[in-house]
Amino acid sequence: MLKKHINNWFIHFKKYFFKYKQGYYEVSYIANSPQATIESYKKMPFFKHNKKHQTFNLNNMFMKVLFKYFKIEEGLWVSVSEVSIFKNIKFNLLYDEFIDDRYYTLSLNFVSNNSIKISNLVNNSWVLSNMSWILIKPRENAYHINFKDSNAKYIVFYFTEEWLQDQLKQGGLFHKKGMEDFMASSEKFALFSDDNTELFNWHESLNNFFDDEIDSESKLQHKAFSDFSNKIISYFGKKFKANHNLIKKERFKPNENQKILEIENYLMKNLTNHFVGIEELAKQFYISPTKLKTDFKNMFGVSIYQYYLAKQMILAHQLITEKNIFVKDVAAILCYESVSKFIIAYKKHFGFSPSENF
Repeated sequence: MLKKHINNWFIHFKKYFFKYKQGYYEVSYIANSPQATIESYKKMPFFKHNKKHQTFNLNNMFMKVLFKYFKIEEGLWVSVSEVSIFKNIKFNLLYDEFIDDRYYTLSLNFVSNNSIKISNLVNNSWVLSNMSWILIKPRENAYHINFKDSNAKYIVFYFTEEWLQDQLKQGGLFHKKGMEDFMASSEKFALFSDDNTELFNWHESLNNFFDDEIDSESKLQHKAFSDFSNKIISYFGKKFKANHNLIKKERFKPNENQKILEIENYLMKNLTNHFVGIEELAKQFYISPTKLKTDFKNMFGVSIYQYYLAKQMILAHQLITEKNIFVKDVAAILCYESVSKFIIAYKKHFGFSPSENF
């Protein structure tokens, strides 16, 4: 029955693949469940499926994708993916009303933009990555935007409400505080940033689990996937408990959501320039200053300038600790009037001065 509905969906939607609309090439797929997503990928002629390793590959003029998937237990799946974007892409999540499955989607996102120019002091191959979590309710018509010249890595968990309720009863991976409020609310997703650089290693570690052929009967493989997945979900549970009061409070219209993401992308690409100010941002993106401030804070939990400054400080920290750039040069890269003002901002954000890194 599932394959029949996927076939019908593909016949109807195949003419719309990579359709260009309002600055984006659109790609749609069935998102009722991980099984439905996998079956819809199989129908797409530009995806190559390796069943033994449970992977999909795609490489065309629009993007390059490596997608890997695994069923951990009943009601819980995980996927690991890497995406290189060559055009502005919008991924639309579609839901077939005749497929009854309902899954939450929890995604840990690592996104970097190759068009960011940092400094001649830094190798052009090095870019700042933006990390975030997003939790999407079942059957919500959300979409993902990826901007041209960006690279992204994702760890995505798919779980049913029954599985989530069991976890809340057990008090293990999730905490009732925040989660139950979110489940009962009218909000369709929760989004917040995460600056923990240790998360990068999680993607690589989980990615390596797919090096061997997948054996659905292997208890050892299932335990490896389960233990590592529980570690990640448990970490999210603690972060969500701490951040649930920061998630957006109002429902966005699709075009408003897209505009805020475009503004966030603009900020990330201009961290080495002076902050242009709310009025100028509002003018550039055709939105009122008041609405811009409200919508941005609702989505990211902090004001636009706080967000911009936090990302600047993360960039500064990485330049100093990973690229051994002198503090005075980092201050100049980030357009600070003086080294002393930069040090004050750095210490206010991290709680210690740049020199204490060494």
